[in-house]
Amino acid sequence: HPACLPPLLLLALLSAKPAWAQPAPAPVPPTAVLQAQPVAPEAAPQNPQTTAPETPAPAPAPAPPAPQPKPVRSETAWREEIFPILQQYCTDCHDQESQKGGVDLASLEKLPDARAALRLWWRAKDQIEAGQMPPPKKKEQPSEAERARLLSWIGDNESFLRGGAVRDPGEHRLRRLNRTEYATALRDLLGVPPETVTDFFAEEGGGGEGFDNVGDTLFIPPVMVEQYVAAADAALNAVFSNPERKARLLPAAPGEALSPEDATKNALRPLLRLAFRRSPTDAVLNRYASVATARHQRGGSWEESMRVAVKAVICSPDFLLLREASPPSGSASPIWPVTGPELATRLSLFLWSSLPDADLLDDAEAGTLTQPEVLERQTRRMLADPRAIALAKNFCGQWLQFDKILTTADPDRGKYKFNNDLRQALYHEAVQFCDHLIRGGGSLLDVLDSDYTFLNRQLAKHYALPDVEGDELRLVKLSNPVRGGALGLGAVLTTT
Repeated sequence: HPACLPPLLLLALLSAKPAWAQPAPAPVPPTAVLQAQPVAPEAAPQNPQTTAPETPAPAPAPAPPAPQPKPVRSETAWREEIFPILQQYCTDCHDQESQKGGVDLASLEKLPDARAALRLWWRAKDQIEAGQMPPPKKKEQPSEAERARLLSWIGDNESFLRGGAVRDPGEHRLRRLNRTEYATALRDLLGVPPETVTDFFAEEGGGGEGFDNVGDTLFIPPVMVEQYVAAADAALNAVFSNPERKARLLPAAPGEALSPEDATKNALRPLLRLAFRRSPTDAVLNRYASVATARHQRGGSWEESMRVAVKAVICSPDFLLLREASPPSGSASPIWPVTGPELATRLSLFLWSSLPDADLLDDAEAGTLTQPEVLERQTRRMLADPRAIALAKNFCGQWLQFDKILTTADPDRGKYKFNNDLRQALYHEAVQFCDHLIRGGGSLLDVLDSDYTFLNRQLAKHYALPDVEGDELRLVKLSNPVRGGALGLGAVLTTT
C-alpha cells in the first residue's frame, strides 16, 4: 500500500554506502579529466613517553579480535576468492567425472549456479564445521581463514536467497546519468522535450540486475563526448528558438540598472544549483561567468555569450556524473551516512528519473532532509508530482519488463491485428496500472490479482471486453478473475 512505500524507499536509498575516493566533490571545469587523487598515508602513531621508573608499566592492551570475513556478493569475488578454494581442495573428488556423493562442484563456476545450490551448501556447511570436509585423511587442507571465508559465503548466500536480512548493496559506483535521466534532467533544467536529445544516444543496456542505472555499465566512452556536445547544441537550439524557454533561462537581460556581469550571474546561479545538485560557490559561479564574459569580449551578444556558458554547464562532469564524497576525515568505519544533497539526488533519480528541484535542495542543504519526518514529507510531495510517473515507467517497466513492448516485442502478426497504436495502448495500460498501485491508492496484492485494469476502446476490443468507449485509457472493473493483476497485462504477457 502507498502508505508503506516511503519507508521502503528510504530503506533502499539509505542502505548503499558511497566509495568514490575523492574529497567532497568540488565542481570542475568542463574540460577537466576526472582522476582519483592519491590518498596520503596516515601518520604512524607516536609511541607514548615512558613513565617514571617507580611507576609500573601499564598492562598490554588485549589483542583486537580477528576481523570477520567479509561476505562475498559479486561474480568477481566468487570467481577469484571463493571458487578457487573449492578448486584447490574439493573438485578432485567432486567434479563432473568423479561426483562423489553425487556432488559436482566444478559445475558451479558461475555465481548464479552456485547461489541456486542452496541444499548443497547446507550439507557442505555441516561437513566443514564438523571438520569432515575435506576428509581429515586428505593431506592438503584449507587454512582456518579459508574455512571461515567459505562458511561466511555460505551464510551470506542463504541470507541473500531468503531475503531474511537487509543486505549490503555494495559500494557506490561513479556513473553518468543514463539516457533517460539525462533527457529528463535537461527537460527540467531548460524546458526542452526529452525527445530533443534522446536520439543522440543508443538505448541503455541493463546491468546484471536488468536495470539501466547500474553503475558498472554507465561509463563514458570517447564517442559519447561528441554526442554530449551535439545533444547540448540541439537542446540550446530548442531553448533559444522559443521565447518562453529563453525567458525562463534568461529572466533579465543587462540594461541601465543591471550590468552584463550581474545579469550573467543572476541567470547562472539557479541553473548551476539545479544542474550540479548543490549551491555553487563564488569560485564556481565566477568560473562559468568568465566563459560568458570571454565570449562577450570577442564580440558576441549577451545572449550568445550566455549560450556558450550554459553549454559549458550541461557538458560539465559535475552535471553528467553522479559523484559522492569519501568518508569523513578520520572515520575508520566502512559505512557512513550520505550527505543531504547526495540523498536528494538519489531520491529524485529514483522517483523522477531527474534532478532534485529547489524545494528538495533547500531541505538537503539545510541538513534537515535526513530527518525521518522531513524525508517522508518530501517523498510524499514528490510522489504527488506528475514527474513521479517516471517511477512506473522506468522502475516498474524494467522490473516487469513491459518496457520492451515499445521496442523488441513483436507478437505473431498472423494471429493478432498488431499495430503501433495497440503497442502504445498495451504499454500505457501497464504504466497506468503500476502508477495506480504506487500513487493511486492501490494495494500491493493487486500485483497478483486485481479486479481492474486500464483500457480504451481499442485495447478492450483486443481483449474482447465489452462496453469500453473512447481513446483515453480509464480504470475499468473486470468480471473475469483471470484477467487481473500484473500477469494479466497484455504487455507483460507479450514480453515475458
